[in-house]
Amino acid sequence: MLTLMWDHKTNKNSQQAGFTIVELMIALSVLSVLLVMSSVILIQIGNLYSKGVNASKIQDATRSVTADLTGTLEFSGQAPAGGCGTPSPKTTCYTQVTPGEVPVYSYCIGKVRYSYILGHKLSDSPRNDDTYHESYHVLWRDTMKTTDKCPPLKLLDPGAPNDSQSSGDGYEMVPHNVRLTRFKVEQTPAASGIYNIDVWMAYGDDDLVNTQGDSGAQPGHSTCSGDRGTQYCAVSEISTSATRRLN
Repeated sequence: MLTLMWDHKTNKNSQQAGFTIVELMIALSVLSVLLVMSSVILIQIGNLYSKGVNASKIQDATRSVTADLTGTLEFSGQAPAGGCGTPSPKTTCYTQVTPGEVPVYSYCIGKVRYSYILGHKLSDSPRNDDTYHESYHVLWRDTMKTTDKCPPLKLLDPGAPNDSQSSGDGYEMVPHNVRLTRFKVEQTPAASGIYNIDVWMAYGDDDLVNTQGDSGAQPGHSTCSGDRGTQYCAVSEISTSATRRLN
């Protein structure tokens, strides 16, 4: 806009360019819209990156557990033996000290023992009530001294779980903030030496992970809720088969 001003030195009108308040407000409004759009785009990029990192983490954990189970089944030289007492055809056993306590399961292949809890998130400070389902340990692998029994370890207690039969070389196989939704090894058909393996995991808090019910002790498929925060939720399910190569 062109503004006429009086020059006192020459007593003549002079011309000076400038912006009015309306023009400044329009320019600031356009700049604000661009900044908001840029912020939204950056937030979406950050959410996609977080979701990719979490999905990659849980996929790696699921593959690692499946590979460990498969290798142990193929080359252990001993048939799997479940049951809390002497070896038996059962695939798993669980201990429940008092009514209402969370069951802890175990599955043994030779001297290798897998103790696990279903549907509980791994946490350093677990909370267990109607809203939160968390545990100090979720899937603990260790080596036993004998193959006479296969009792599950106390995964709900803090510290490294251990008992008189353990060789003390155990370790947690699930990352933090991850829950095991299915851990199933079944010989099908019976006495065939072919084992179907299901290892399913879910990453995220209880309000972000939806787990469908299933028959028996094994939960069903898990999905991420459609609400906000889905970048902090991921699901991984691997099903495979393994054949015993050593007898």
